[in-house]
Amino acid sequence: MQATGQALVMTPRLRQAIEMLQMTNHDLAAFVAAEMEANPFLGRPVREDAPRDFDPGTPWVGAGVRSTPGRSLEEALARPLSLREHLTQQMFLVVPPGPARVIGEMLIDQLDEAGYITTTPEALAAQFGCSVEDVEEGLAALRGCDPTGIGAGSLAQCLEMQLSERGQMDSPTRVLLANLPLLAKGDMAALRRTCGVDEEGLRARIARVRACAPRPAAGFDHTPVVAVVPDVLMRALGPAAGGGWAVELNAATLPRVLLNRTYYNEVASSAGRDPRARTFLRERLEGASWLVKALDQRAKTILAVAGAVVERQAGFFTYGAAHLAPMTLKDIASDIGMHESTVSRVCADKFIGTPRGLLPLKFFFSSALAGTGGVVAHAGTAVRERIRALIASEDPQEPFSDDQIVQRLAAQGVAVARRTVTKYRRVLRIPTSADRRRAARVAA
Repeated sequence: MQATGQALVMTPRLRQAIEMLQMTNHDLAAFVAAEMEANPFLGRPVREDAPRDFDPGTPWVGAGVRSTPGRSLEEALARPLSLREHLTQQMFLVVPPGPARVIGEMLIDQLDEAGYITTTPEALAAQFGCSVEDVEEGLAALRGCDPTGIGAGSLAQCLEMQLSERGQMDSPTRVLLANLPLLAKGDMAALRRTCGVDEEGLRARIARVRACAPRPAAGFDHTPVVAVVPDVLMRALGPAAGGGWAVELNAATLPRVLLNRTYYNEVASSAGRDPRARTFLRERLEGASWLVKALDQRAKTILAVAGAVVERQAGFFTYGAAHLAPMTLKDIASDIGMHESTVSRVCADKFIGTPRGLLPLKFFFSSALAGTGGVVAHAGTAVRERIRALIASEDPQEPFSDDQIVQRLAAQGVAVARRTVTKYRRVLRIPTSADRRRAARVAA
């Protein structure tokens, strides 16, 4: 007896529909534009006004993401100078024409985000095709620019440049800069012995060091301006509408197409009985019809996923990150009756404009950590926020150990292991309790 079964055949159109589901609105618009070029039976509807509840020209601001549509000429001219522009202007005004200026301007592109050049002069000379002496002259020209400390090869050199400019460099301070690891550890006794000064003299020099800028380029924006437009928009509904949240696709960026059957009928009637022409026209009509339906299905799927995410994360939107609920792709798939892979494709590279900023849909998915005493499980992101809040509220002189944080989280109904607290604390880039205690003593 022959076994029977079912298998899903991946047709070209099914594959294309899956790819469309994963596209952002920007990518989808480019895809639709290409399809309209190739298919005469696709057309654009007359542009309607955007919904009054959403302003497509309003910048949606998120972490490291900015969009500034319609910026005026005055605003563009008034924008802050970039670090490169700031240094290049100084080179032109202060450094005489010659190799020093040319190499100095080339060195600007070697600066890291802190404002340092860590590459050796020998390596730079080989890269630029010049002598080490020429590189040294270019470095001297660059280091003479504002902000002081720019172009330094290390933190110690950066601090020395700033202290020298202020007339605060002496032998004990130079020794202090050579032993910055001891300062980071808060080993005051070792520093006093090494520098050969008393407690008061050491603290005075530490105060001068702390008044310096360890990252001279930090005042300049290094983040490239990337316009990220939300694929989905949400807003709070008023009491008159029953409360809750409204979720809509961003119509301002969503491509719209229509099937032009009138044009098809005109062309088909003029094609006569030519079988090749009629076959071509029929294939183009079927392709246009499929695209319109696929776009509609894509919109419905994205709305279903986004709506389910917003419903499950209502606590986050109302109260903040500490109330982010644990949620997996399987949870959303179960809510809307779709496969996990479909939910994953919908959430890939999609952003939602919320009252709490522009956020990727992937942000809302996190593993669950068990609660205590029958309390509901907690999202990992929410637990990290609780750890951050606990440490922010601690006594700097008596910081909480990881074990104490475990106990306090348990009192809040969150059951976590000590290793989990340690892992989350490291993710948050928070030092150990011992390091925090030493830092507090140095600051005092």
